[in-house]
Amino acid sequence: MLTGDKVETAKCIAISTGLKTRNEDIKIIANETEAYNIEREINDYENLTSTHMLMIDGTTLGVIVADEGLCQKFFDITKNAKTVCVCRCSPTQKAVVAVKIKEATNKVIACIGDGGNDVAMIQKADVGLGIVGKEGMQASLAADFSVIKFEDIKKLIIWHGRLSYKRSASLSQFVVHRGMIISFI
Repeated sequence: MLTGDKVETAKCIAISTGLKTRNEDIKIIANETEAYNIEREINDYENLTSTHMLMIDGTTLGVIVADEGLCQKFFDITKNAKTVCVCRCSPTQKAVVAVKIKEATNKVIACIGDGGNDVAMIQKADVGLGIVGKEGMQASLAADFSVIKFEDIKKLIIWHGRLSYKRSASLSQFVVHRGMIISFI
């Protein structure tokens, strides 16, 4: 989760959305400006990954992204984490994190946003989902898919997944049919 909110607000959001379960603790790395201290904190978190949610702030993220070795280590450790929350991050940092996640995992990513500060992140994602909300229409206009409510995302994913499955099945049937025709001829 990437948010521009304060640490306390981000904690409340993580709890209310179910990103943090009752039996998880939160490992906070905040206001660190020394790469050595951040690396030490990341190493401490590596031992706690299964029972802790990681929360870092934008200042710390800025130091991590600036140091290539530390950045690689951070994303190698956090790609296996259940939940990572970055709070107090700028729109540019959100876009950088989206790109780094794509590079670290080599997977297709989807980014969801509801305001103008999420536009850069949505555009860097493979699939951008914009929510029409109180903060305006910027995110929904910049996104690949636009939804009215957050709960509509589940329906969108299920519908798109169904269509993707049907198209793949149709293509495979065509390939098999074409192969049979060529071999009979």
